[in-house]
Amino acid sequence: MTSAREIAVETLTASLPEGSPLMFKSIERAAFHGKHSIVAHLTMFDGRPAIARFNSWAMGWSIGWDDLPGGAASLEGGAWRRVLEAPSQPTGEAV
Repeated sequence: MTSAREIAVETLTASLPEGSPLMFKSIERAAFHGKHSIVAHLTMFDGRPAIARFNSWAMGWSIGWDDLPGGAASLEGGAWRRVLEAPSQPTGEAV
């Protein structure tokens, strides 16, 4: 049987271009939660902790973030960086 840690690594690396750095430095722990879910505690590329949840479905595993301090990240120019969210913009005229 494939371990929770192995599934987490495979899922996190599956969509990366060949030779790309990983988004995480290490997986501190990963465990099954029931038959179809895994929760993994990671140390991200910038040293911040994160908690990822993997859910199985017909075509493999999907990933979501239960806790991602520092926000979203983007792979640009061969390196990971945090993506700063743009401030909200008004959608219409004031009445």
